[in-house]
Parts: sequence; structure tokens; C-alpha cells
Amino acid sequence: MRWPVWLLAGLAAFATACGLPQSASPAHPARASMSARFLTNPLSAGGGAPMAVAPVSGKIGFVLSRSNPNRVAGGLLLKTTDGGERFVNLPLPSDLVYEGLYARSATNVVIWAETPACLGVGQGCTAEVLQSRDGGRTVSVVLAVKGLIWVASTHYGSSGLWLAATTANCYGTCKPSSALYTSSNGGQTWVTAVSGSAVPVFAAVGTPNGTTGYGLSGQGAVYRSTDGGRTWTLAAHLPVSRPSGLMPAGGQVVFPQPGVIDISTCNTVDAGGGGCPVLVFVSTDGGRSFRDVLNWSGSQTGYLHMVTATTGVAIMTGQTAGNPLPGHPTTNIAVTTGNAFATTTVKTLPLEVAAVAFRSAKDGWAVGSPSACFDSGSTGVCSLALATTADGGATWALVGKPSTPITTIGHPARHVWWGLDAVGNAGVLFLSSNGHTWRSLGKTPGTTFGGCGTLSVSWVSRQVGFLASGTALFETGDGGLRWARMPVPPRNLTGIWFWRPEDGYALAGSCINSSVYATTDGGRHWIRVGSLPSRTITAAFTAPGLGYALQGQKTPQHPKAGVRLMRTSDGGRTWHAMSVAIPTSSSEVVGLPGGVAAILSFRSLIFVQPNGSTKVVTIQGSDMSALILAGMVPVSATPDLEVFLPGVGLFGSPWAQHMVLRGPLG
Repeated sequence: MRWPVWLLAGLAAFATACGLPQSASPAHPARASMSARFLTNPLSAGGGAPMAVAPVSGKIGFVLSRSNPNRVAGGLLLKTTDGGERFVNLPLPSDLVYEGLYARSATNVVIWAETPACLGVGQGCTAEVLQSRDGGRTVSVVLAVKGLIWVASTHYGSSGLWLAATTANCYGTCKPSSALYTSSNGGQTWVTAVSGSAVPVFAAVGTPNGTTGYGLSGQGAVYRSTDGGRTWTLAAHLPVSRPSGLMPAGGQVVFPQPGVIDISTCNTVDAGGGGCPVLVFVSTDGGRSFRDVLNWSGSQTGYLHMVTATTGVAIMTGQTAGNPLPGHPTTNIAVTTGNAFATTTVKTLPLEVAAVAFRSAKDGWAVGSPSACFDSGSTGVCSLALATTADGGATWALVGKPSTPITTIGHPARHVWWGLDAVGNAGVLFLSSNGHTWRSLGKTPGTTFGGCGTLSVSWVSRQVGFLASGTALFETGDGGLRWARMPVPPRNLTGIWFWRPEDGYALAGSCINSSVYATTDGGRHWIRVGSLPSRTITAAFTAPGLGYALQGQKTPQHPKAGVRLMRTSDGGRTWHAMSVAIPTSSSEVVGLPGGVAAILSFRSLIFVQPNGSTKVVTIQGSDMSALILAGMVPVSATPDLEVFLPGVGLFGSPWAQHMVLRGPLG
């Protein structure tokens, strides 16, 4: 039997507020160790402020993030080898401020950064380029230039890189000295193409081949080089009425096809307190002249990607100001076009984009905070997330995002998860092969939300499962695609447990006073075999005849009494108290193989063997003050367990903390 989630949370919060004990020593302390590791939202462990993302293939990629949003030293390099479902945090020097990332392969990674002195007026500013040739495990400095900061970058082909720099701490008080550094071997060695006070301060640079290149400078000036960046000449001016704010915001120079050049930038002069208008210009005569094709207000940043000369997308993110989508507090949109922005289609993005990169014309990755963190008005901590596109940026999908929050988990076999959304007036079943990415199998049939306010699901195998929804019971034999209605006990269902397709138990009655029913023919007939103990908080069955119940002992005569664990070995006919210490804050019991009961307490799991021996595992890493157990299920026949904890996740947003416990339970 499961109490409503809101009620369990309230009970736990009440226990905390009233100073009730939050833990207790087990009667038989366990000596064997149990390890726990979290498999959480891809980037939640990294946090900070993402600066760049670099996909190498459909499965392999990197994310560069500052340690925190306040532009101070320290950074994180996160690597995935499974398409963003899991990321590994790789060490980076803590005494640098990180700016950009390029990944040539799964092993060759280039990062550019600066020393903290570059942020102020102190001495010792150095711009550095770091390279890793072992996939990010170790890095070495391959370029260091004093007194400069990185202002623009671009890559071309399979191994070409350009990095533009200018004098640090100048800020209009001195004549800047700028430089362009180039590499043709994936960042392993570098050449100073040009340097000096006559070099423009580039807000953006671009090159299709390492020989011809264009750069955007202040006042909307576009410069061209035809000798690999060694010399630059003024080619054109962008048609902007107030161009003086273009340089600080940076931009992009894109080459969708020979002879066509697209430039995007952001005019901070016209910001007006609402972000800054993102501008897109196109030249079809090799950069001799440009025309304005997009002027989008209400953004803070923008990213341009052109698949062809006429087809592409401008990704906008930032605060709402002139945003044409009512009700969205942030822009978070993709402005797509098939005719060079003569007409556009606006689509919402699933996250507030902080960095975007494409590995091909169609395939790209983006990283940022999920839009649900803002659209829902959430004030909690929002993890970073990864989104992918396969159509050139027109549509994006969050990695690991089900359509709706998952509130009930089933997992009868390794690599198969079933999640059930029990919010609203209809249940939706989801299937996953890894516990992170989910696909909908459709609505469950005829569900009515009786019982204790939640659905109950019990899986016997990959194909066979049972679903109880208060006044109805259903069986599936094809993994949840089709369901058949089954008879139910004469009272309201509050929980079901099956360990074979034929044998199972059901609780029916009220949330606090249920009878125990048994079936030996797959739910076609039910026989009442007993009742739950009085004042039962939650109950579960683990095997034929064997069940557990948490009984609240608090009464008007004993207001400080706690919780005790009751056990039945005859299917609920009789119950006996176990001599184990159970914390007052305990709110859920789950039956596990081998007759083991798992009890959720405040930030801990207590495993109880049939002989009364216990083990306590402390739960760390949740963002909630009181944990609600969303699902705990065995993995195959091993002692491993999968535990889904809500955190910021299951109740309120689509991100589920997923923990694996390994080791003996007793």
C-alpha cells in the first residue's frame, strides 16, 4: 500500500519540524559494506556555467563549464560516451578561467583559457591553450601569450583552428594590440599569423579553409584575409544604424556555401534593458556587401547555424523583451527558415541554451538549463541538461526527458524499466532501456484514481505485468502495449504484488484499513486471507505469505510513540512485531527478493532480513529535505538495486535521480 505522495511528504516534514528523531541505530548493525553511486541528470554533478559543447560523434562528446557562474577561476570538463545519458567529470587546472573548447576526436581535445589576472587590472595576465591527447584525463599547455585575452575563435575542416586575442584590461583606455594564432593540426602546434596594434580587434572570425577568412570588428566593420590571416583589409560595413555596441557581444561568421557569408551579432547599444537585438546579415557576393535579414529583439545571446545558403536556424535565448510567445519568461526559441529568413517559423526550445555546436549539417548538441525550470516558476536548483538535434537545429530533444514526470517505477529485468505517470486523470506508461531516456507506450486503459491517490504496478517479467488503479485491475502480456481488464476484490484497491503470473496479493479497503486478498489464478479470483495491522502507515509483500507493515504507535495516550515493523508469514492472517529499531520518520516499505524489506526513512534506507538483521544506507545528494521513494527494484538476480529518488526530479520536473546500490543487503 502506498500513501499519497503529498501526504508522505507532509508526514516527513512534520516529523522534522516537530523534532522527532530522524534516525535510529539498528538492532543488529551490519558489518558488510554496501556501495552507492548516483546516475543522475547528465550534467547535474558538473553544475557551474557551461561555456562550450563539442560533439565528436553521436555518442561521444564534451562539455566545458566554469565552476560557477561568477567568472572566477576553475572549470570542469565533462565527457560522455553514450550520447549524453551519463557524463564523467575530468580534472582541469583550478587556476584558470575557461573560455572555449574544441574536440577533434574522442582523444584530442583543445581548451583555451586565461589566468585570473586577466579579469582585473593586476599584472601577470596570460592567455593559454591547453591540449589533451588522452580524452581529457590530462592536459598540457601548448600555447601561452602574456598580456592578451581570447576574444574570438573558429575551427575549419577536420583539424584547423583560429584563435583571436587582444590586449587585456584595455577597456578603451589604451590602444589595443591584437593577434591571431592558427593551428592546422588540431591544436597541437600554433603559429602567430599576425600581431600588433594595427590588427583589428575581432569580435568574430571565420574561415572555410584556413586560407580565406573574414573577421567582424567594432563599428560593424568586416575584414577579409586571403593569406591565412597574415594580412587583413577592410571589405565592407554591416548596414547597422547604431553599430558601436556590436563588438562586445561577439558574433559568428558562417559559410553555408562558396560565395555566401552569414554574420550574426548582438547590438548591445539597442539593448534597452531587455537583452540585445540579435542581428543576422548575409552576403552573396563574397563579402563585398551585406544585407540585414533578421533583427530579433528580446534576446541576450544568439547562435546561427546554416545548413545551406537559404536553410538554417537562429537560436535565441535570454530574457523576454519583445518575445512573440506569450507566457514564456525566457526566449528559448529556434527561428528556422528555408528562404534565407525571408519568412521564419518560431519553435520553442526545451532548454535555455548556453552553448551550441554541430558536428555535421544536421546533427548538433546544445547545453543549458531545462526550460521547465523557468516556465514552471521553480525557485529550486536546476541541473544542466543536454539536448540534441538531427534536423539542423529546427527541433531539439532533451536527453533523458520523458514526456511527463515518472511517479511509479517497475523493473523486473535488467535493462528494462517501466515508468507510470499517475498525475491527472489518466495514466501514461513509459518504457526505458537504461532508466534515463524514456518513450511513451500510451495511456493505460480505464484508470480511475481511487485507492490512496496513486497507481500500483507489479511486473512479473519483461512481458507480464499488472496495474491497479483503485477500482480497476488490468493485466498485460506484451510489455504494456495492450491491457485486459481483470476482476477486483469487492473493495477499493490500494496495492498489488505479483511474483508469478498466477500468484499475488492485493490490498483493498481504505488507505488506513485494508484487507489482504490472495489469488492463485492470475487475478481472476480473489480470496480474503487477512487484514493489515491497525494504524498501518504502509505495507508490502515480498514472497508467498511474507509481508511487512509499518505501524504507527502514536495515540492520544502515547503521543511520543514511534513506528514499529510488523511481519506476516501467513499472507496477512496474523502479524507479529519485529525487534528492530525503526526511525520515527520512516514512511515507506518495499518488498525485495529473498524476503528482504527495504524501509525509507529520512535520508536513509534500512534493509531488514527475515531474521531481523538490518543494514542502514545513508542517502546523499537529494535536493529535497525529505525523500520520497519513487521506486526501488532489484536488478536481475544480483544483489544490486535500482533506486529512483525524486530530488528536483520525479515530482515537479522530468529529471529523476537514479541511484544504484551494490553489495549484500544483510
